[in-house]
Amino acid sequence: VQVRPANYAAANELGVLFAKYGHVEEAILALNQSASHAPHPTVLKNLASLHQKLGNTDLARRDFSCTSSRNCFTVRPAARTWPI
Repeated sequence: VQVRPANYAAANELGVLFAKYGHVEEAILALNQSASHAPHPTVLKNLASLHQKLGNTDLARRDFSCTSSRNCFTVRPAARTWPI
């Protein structure tokens, strides 16, 4: 993911794995990185689900609503990177 930050699929999978093992902050970073390069519906659903679990209903609603709109996110905030 650090070598090819635009690889949204890898960043999405990394986010899912982080979430699965309880690394919530890292999961959000990876999913935001993924969405910043390609706001794919699967990525947005994963991000929305995580926001919902954390009680961030506004962010969850935003991401869920964007899963059906191709133009919803033209630019997302740049994701902070994490050290390896």
